[in-house]
Amino acid sequence: MLSATMQLRADTQQNQPGTIPYTVQDGDSLPAIAQRFYNNPCLWREIYDANRAIIGKDPAHLLPGTQIVLSGGNIKTYTVQVGDTLTAIAQQFYSVDRHWQPIYQANRSLIGDNPEQLRPGLQLIIPPLNLKVYATKAGDAVFTIAQRFYGNMKHWNIIYDMNRDVIGDNPNHLEVGLLLLIPNMSELYT
Repeated sequence: MLSATMQLRADTQQNQPGTIPYTVQDGDSLPAIAQRFYNNPCLWREIYDANRAIIGKDPAHLLPGTQIVLSGGNIKTYTVQVGDTLTAIAQQFYSVDRHWQPIYQANRSLIGDNPEQLRPGLQLIIPPLNLKVYATKAGDAVFTIAQRFYGNMKHWNIIYDMNRDVIGDNPNHLEVGLLLLIPNMSELYT
């Protein structure tokens, strides 16, 4: 349980512009929270520094139910409207509707177990999606796109695996105008 002073600090932090409250879930760690909301587990220290008074001296000791705040320009929020779906929200923020899972994972504690049941008024956190979106052109092949983005056509399977649902069973056949998600190579191996 938070002391009155710590609760006052938490309430004050949550009311600051550019901050978003987050309730620590069972199994959370600061690197996991940083990955979920900032798409980079190495930013855990920024979360800890902003919440040191609430978390305490040991950043590895997070208690489920603890209210912390997340801040920064990378975090966007969206208030669910009547008729919204995660795919429509993903389309609005990421320009690709099929990448709704990061939004769901970041907000699972609010949404619940069914991602198709969004309640109007929920304030969702929209984590940064560290993917590029590439529209295929005439003459493109998965291996040439891998060469363009990764400098090595041997990494074609990364692009294919990420976009199999759009490309289909034949990675050698790309229709013009397909929107492919291109993962950041450095984040695949961190």
